[in-house]
Amino acid sequence: MVFYGKHHSEETRKKQSLAHRGHSVSKGAGYGKGSYYFSKEQNKWVWLRSTYELIYTQFLDSRNIRWLYESKRFDLGEIGTYTPDFFLSGLNEWHEVKGYWHPQAKKKFQLFKELYPNEKIIVVDREQINNIKKGLRLNVIK
Repeated sequence: MVFYGKHHSEETRKKQSLAHRGHSVSKGAGYGKGSYYFSKEQNKWVWLRSTYELIYTQFLDSRNIRWLYESKRFDLGEIGTYTPDFFLSGLNEWHEVKGYWHPQAKKKFQLFKELYPNEKIIVVDREQINNIKKGLRLNVIK
């Protein structure tokens, strides 16, 4: 693993990991930018693709909800694959965090729902993320 151009030993990485539990390491995450967040469930740093995903992981952790990030890829045939953002193992459901739907992402999401009707998936949208940021309760939609 490389941090800021320096190579660290396994021992140093473990010390850094323990020192930063529950904290994120970010360089201005937003769409297309990412940040690291320590996953208690996976006991490792996880690369999150957006600020919204970072906010959502902090929300889940604050409520002791167990989550895995991009833990399974679903085959969609000729169109490719679909990987939901989060799997909430205690609830046995997938959560997709979306601030903006790219046309191809929306198409994959709809096809996923058609091909895997027994998989429960919930969209967490921009408004809900903003409510989390304000400290309000999240009301997920299906």
